[in-house]
Amino acid sequence: MAKYFIETDDGEVPKFILAALQNAARLARTHTARHLLETGLYAGQETIIALLAEHETLSPSQIAKHIGVRPPTITKSIGRLIEQGFVTKSTGYSDGRQVQVELTEAGRDILKKVRKAAKKAEKQALKGFSSSQLKQFESALTQLSDNLIQRDEKAQKKAAKRALEDS
Repeated sequence: MAKYFIETDDGEVPKFILAALQNAARLARTHTARHLLETGLYAGQETIIALLAEHETLSPSQIAKHIGVRPPTITKSIGRLIEQGFVTKSTGYSDGRQVQVELTEAGRDILKKVRKAAKKAEKQALKGFSSSQLKQFESALTQLSDNLIQRDEKAQKKAAKRALEDS
């Protein structure tokens, strides 16, 4: 496993938690992708399917925003899902220029298989953890995510402030 860290001057022993997290996330994604192959979906497509099941109809830019990727990435994924028959694309009712994406019947059917594949992958990944360990792990991951989100928000505000000062 790669070990990424910044050495400290205060003699503190560096921890490799983020490196371990990145490695575990990569392994989990690969493991989940293997289970998804049984459904005919590629990694990442299950997220779009689940999102559309929850919201029924979304624009490609809304999907991109929910997932946290750039619109061109979503456009390619949506194209694949259309070819596979899992989603359809149509123009908006109020604005003919606005494209909307929604699940087909096959897309709704595949959602059950996606959930089953995700459950199998998660069961394997979490084998041997006690209930209390899982609660602590989830809490720690939530805190880690919150810390990184706060850091990103602060950095964005600083960048916006600098941009205003430069103009």
